Amino acid sequence: PAAGTVLTAGTQTLSVLFTPTDATDYTTATASVSLTVHKATPTITWAAPAAITYGTALSATQLDATTTPAGTFTYTPAGGTVLTIGTRSLSVLFTPTDSTDYTTATATVSLTVNQATPIITWATPAAITYGTALSATQLDATSNVAAGTFSYIPGAGTVFTAGSHVLTVLFTPTDTTDYALASATVTLTVNQATPVITWNAPAPITYGTALSAIQLNATSSVPAGTFTYTPAAGTVLAGGTQTLSVVFTPVDFTDYTTAKATVSLTVNKAAPSITWAAPAAITYGTALSATQLNAKTTPAGTFTYTPAAGTVLTAGTQTLSVLF
Repeated sequence: PAAGTVLTAGTQTLSVLFTPTDATDYTTATASVSLTVHKATPTITWAAPAAITYGTALSATQLDATTTPAGTFTYTPAGGTVLTIGTRSLSVLFTPTDSTDYTTATATVSLTVNQATPIITWATPAAITYGTALSATQLDATSNVAAGTFSYIPGAGTVFTAGSHVLTVLFTPTDTTDYALASATVTLTVNQATPVITWNAPAPITYGTALSAIQLNATSSVPAGTFTYTPAAGTVLAGGTQTLSVVFTPVDFTDYTTAKATVSLTVNKAAPSITWAAPAAITYGTALSATQLNAKTTPAGTFTYTPAAGTVLTAGTQTLSVLF
């Protein structure tokens, strides 16, 4: 065949026809030779893949060798394989469709598989009240890696002061070969606690009784603090049902709010004390007057006597009465 011809693999015959310029003195001549055409080895192009993280299955992203002739690539390990961490060797066998002219070809590349960092899921906990110890309600982080240990800082049982506090967790996977340690933080709000006031309704009192510790005797679940009563001790309340109130101001105003409470107090009417000395004896015919009808009491009011002033009593012992 002519120059430029690409022969198939195998033993090929080349022939030549010589035509002399001096066709008068020379005839044409021919000759032939055998040429062995060896099969070509395909050139595989396969760049080293970018490093992947443990857990990533091999795919066309890593198994992307190319070559010029048509054919089939067979990878080892195959697509879908999950490799352990470290530097791993990937190999490929190329089988050409045209097996007459091409040999099979192989290639290898190195792939770095890095440790995976576990993903921690930890929602911000709901706010708690001062005095509430940390528990699994707040310390409830989870990981996409099933096996491992969570270490919380601070730990369960801790009681925070009121305010915002940062909680931290360190996850140590059981498989420390393929997984790295992971950590996460959340913010926990601790609200002030409201002291619990205990104040039983006082027993009824009689008008004129001043308020004292007998009625103003509230207590609190928080030992240190000040009670401010309205009305204050020493107040004399009017008769009827009266409302007593108290404000408790804790010494620890960082962790506790003030607290309020009320109770009802019944103030019964007072019975006035009447002072009335027995009058001196009188003589029949003497009309009753202020000399005999001279009862006294503290509050202002009206005295109604029976018998009334001006009455002339019969002789003997008579009963005088008064209604105030």
